[in-house]
Amino acid sequence: MLPTTLQAGKLRHRIYIVRPNLTQDAAGGSQPDDDSILATVWASVEALTGRELFSAQQLVSEVTHKITIRWLDGIKSSMNVWFDGRQFQIQAIQNPDERHKLLILLCVERDDSALEQGESPA
Repeated sequence: MLPTTLQAGKLRHRIYIVRPNLTQDAAGGSQPDDDSILATVWASVEALTGRELFSAQQLVSEVTHKITIRWLDGIKSSMNVWFDGRQFQIQAIQNPDERHKLLILLCVERDDSALEQGESPA
């Protein structure tokens, strides 16, 4: 069951909700451009699960997070969250009881730094 009340003291992390901008390239496709900050809000950030994958000869770690914020209109699953120098991709948005009191953002953080096999992360 999802929480329907919000304790302000739990919102102790400052996050940025970011809308990626796409620009059209010469071939008619779209390329990511600079991101624009849609909002700066207080949030609760909790890690849910984590796993490491070996893909294309590099180690990729993937961690899912639950980010809880006060209700904010216009949040879409195509947006990102910046927190503490890290970037999260919003995968799903939950509005418990459709009360417009809080939003739960289910996000994934991907660290695809090119770690070679056998190399330990610093």
